[in-house]
Amino acid sequence: MQDLSAELDLETHSPNSLLLRIRGRLYMGTLSKLEEGFEFLLSRCAHQTVVVDLSETTYVSSNCWSVFLINARRIQSRGGVLLLAGMRDEVLNAYELLELRLLIRNFPNVSKALSLASLPLAEKTRIKA
Repeated sequence: MQDLSAELDLETHSPNSLLLRIRGRLYMGTLSKLEEGFEFLLSRCAHQTVVVDLSETTYVSSNCWSVFLINARRIQSRGGVLLLAGMRDEVLNAYELLELRLLIRNFPNVSKALSLASLPLAEKTRIKA
């Protein structure tokens, strides 16, 4: 039987960055957990680089992609930036098909995304992955 759950863990990586690790499937059944995770994160993300590690995420539905878009804007309004990292092929395919690269940057791995944490916000949004 397929595991339909999702787990979210938030950790402070440095004074300038937060890392949100997401494992499992993101779909209607786990949407509220994703929203709760971002609500918790938002109180801590002012002027932070927020990296979402999707390396252990097996599926992201369109309604969950909208949660990422909404919260990317909310984080930006607090002086931060949301970056995605480590997507598996099946998740990356959906990201590319929806052309989300125009709105949220993606990196091949977490370390590359976290390397931007020390740069000013203008540099984080300008540099191509």
